[in-house]
Amino acid sequence: MRRCYHSPYIWRLALTSVLLVALLSLMANPSCGQDDGARLEALMKEAEDDPVAMTRLGYAYDTGEGVAKNYVEAAKWYRKAAELGYAFAQTNLGRMYAFGLGVAQDHYEAVRWFGKAAEQGDPDAQVYLGTNYVHGWGLPQDYKKAAELYRKVAEQGYARAWPLLGDLYAFGLGVSQDFEKALHWYRKAAQNGDTYAQARIGMMYINGNGLPQDRQEALTWIKRSADAGDMRGGAYLGWLYQHGCGVPRDVSKALELYRKSAEAGDLFGQRQLGRMYQQGLGVATNPEEANRWYKKAS
Repeated sequence: MRRCYHSPYIWRLALTSVLLVALLSLMANPSCGQDDGARLEALMKEAEDDPVAMTRLGYAYDTGEGVAKNYVEAAKWYRKAAELGYAFAQTNLGRMYAFGLGVAQDHYEAVRWFGKAAEQGDPDAQVYLGTNYVHGWGLPQDYKKAAELYRKVAEQGYARAWPLLGDLYAFGLGVSQDFEKALHWYRKAAQNGDTYAQARIGMMYINGNGLPQDRQEALTWIKRSADAGDMRGGAYLGWLYQHGCGVPRDVSKALELYRKSAEAGDLFGQRQLGRMYQQGLGVATNPEEANRWYKKAS
């Protein structure tokens, strides 16, 4: 069965390199009056020997911009540029292998290309590589190396690493557990609009981790995250309803929120939905369904 990158951030990070390439595409393509066919033809000609143009062409196929979406073609053009040493293309090719887009999913190949781009200082690649170390995908699990990679780009101002580094400090993975440092990175990310970080701050208010317990403050942060559509925020809001924490107890509402988050791929939501089925909370007891959700979360 194909393994997926479950973290809410990883799905967002999947777009990061593509968006950067999109920016390159816009900057390098001033011919706004050209139709899609003419632009594609011009780009194909440029891509004969230019790794930047190759990457832009890969992006076009990757996203369906001006051409039918085709992950196989996207991977082909990313590979051409990656083999010429172009870091953006290497990161994108790694992403294609990580998610099985246009190529067979292969975490070892993903790590190989992320590593090449990371050596050139690409922050997306460094974060992807750190996440592979966290989960042990394509290389031995190593939280310490993940922390080093996250910290390096986080301190350089790369916002997508802030909540990931916050998680490592919150749970003491690869670093000494330090709630103040976790909060520092979560708050930095939350102030930048990161909805997962907002949810994590809310849960830290629930547990009194690094700050006083405060149910209303927790509800404020978690609801803000959930209202913005964050998967983890929705699952945490379900937890509040399940336990009547800051809101009236409502097991049916909790089940609804867990299911929505679980079906969107959130690990916490999947585990909680499994427990609801196991314990018969708001739904008939169903060990098989419970195990199905536990397996998804594993």
